[in-house]
Amino acid sequence: MNWWKIRLSGLFLFILGGFLFVAATRAAGTDPNAELGWGAVFLGILCIFSASFGFGLMVMPRDDELQLPSEEEGESSKSG
Repeated sequence: MNWWKIRLSGLFLFILGGFLFVAATRAAGTDPNAELGWGAVFLGILCIFSASFGFGLMVMPRDDELQLPSEEEGESSKSG
């Protein structure tokens, strides 16, 4: 999978989490005396999961961005 597809899916999940958050707060704030149903609880959990997973995908580093020092560089710095 290309890196831009991963980042775009992370952005999509992050935005979806925002919309789910709005839906969950509207469902919870409709009637203060009403008991919160499982639907509102499920929306809240799904909101947090999708937003955090989307954020994680957006900030996840790519493999080609990591520059690990090679063994030759490590040996030459130890000897000098």
